[in-house]
Amino acid sequence: MQNRLQTMGKRWKPNPARRPAQRLRAHLPLQPKPRPAVQVEWAATVTIAAGVARHQHPPETSHEAVYEDVWVVDVPASSYEEPLYERREVNVCNTCGVVISGSPAAHAEQHMLNGEPGGHHGEMQKVQTGTKTVTVSEQGHWEKRIVREAGYY
Repeated sequence: MQNRLQTMGKRWKPNPARRPAQRLRAHLPLQPKPRPAVQVEWAATVTIAAGVARHQHPPETSHEAVYEDVWVVDVPASSYEEPLYERREVNVCNTCGVVISGSPAAHAEQHMLNGEPGGHHGEMQKVQTGTKTVTVSEQGHWEKRIVREAGYY
């Protein structure tokens, strides 16, 4: 600013009416006011002195909220039986279509005694051979739950 005024033919002079502190503040940028300390000290007593009661509070400190992670179950664990299959050759009766579990000759003999044709053929079929237990683990998600609220205490 002084250079600009000198180039214009004027010389900058401080105003004697201003106090030095005002002069300095005029050229400084605005600064935020300092924040109060986090800890506020008060005493938790009631004092009676000379007949006047005085109430004071205990020291209070600012605390942030405290959270904990909690597992929330959406679907509980479970288990179920699942059949096991295997492809095997089985004997099937040509007359009645039944799967012959015993002797094919004895089954054919029963048909012939009834006056029916007796015969059988082999087929590959899917046969259940057992079961297996399937265990499904639980399904869920994590949530943040508040343990202590934020505040002064």
